[in-house]
Amino acid sequence: MKPFFFNRSSTSKLQLYYHDQVFEKQIVLSEVNAENNFDWIIICLKEYHYAQGLDDLKLLITPTKKVAVIRNGIDLKAPLLDFTAPSNILECMIDAPTQPDLNGTYHLISFPKINMEDSDLARSFSNLFDEKKIGFNYSFDFKTEQWKKLIESASLGAIMCMANNTAPLFREKKISYALQKINCGRY
Repeated sequence: MKPFFFNRSSTSKLQLYYHDQVFEKQIVLSEVNAENNFDWIIICLKEYHYAQGLDDLKLLITPTKKVAVIRNGIDLKAPLLDFTAPSNILECMIDAPTQPDLNGTYHLISFPKINMEDSDLARSFSNLFDEKKIGFNYSFDFKTEQWKKLIESASLGAIMCMANNTAPLFREKKISYALQKINCGRY
């Protein structure tokens, strides 16, 4: 199965650095239409971008299409229920701390992992990937995991805003030590 990467911005390729390796993917800049036939659709949109993407999603998602939604939050299926059954939608969270540099290249800080409910749909989704390049965690209580991630992200985001610094802030020994002492954060 050949992946199709679609991006609505003017970005035509994605460069990612991880452990001195460069991964580069071309992003297809074309119109989405009903003739696009995919086994899976992976949606990575912020909540506030769904309204802008609804026309494309209506064309891509059919009643039998499998859809993975990767983002932080709760009730990730809700915006897609008009297009397909809840049983076709897999809610996922990704743990892939990444920072852009001034050239627009992204630096992956740690091995990426996708967290999702433990289900046949989740196992089918994970089979699409090389598990040497991305890990998968399956949860029996995914809703609790979603809340934990949402609270953690909000807290860490607030710390970064107050410090006027990005995620590398958490590699500073004083901060890393403090976070370990209170058992918060993975940085």
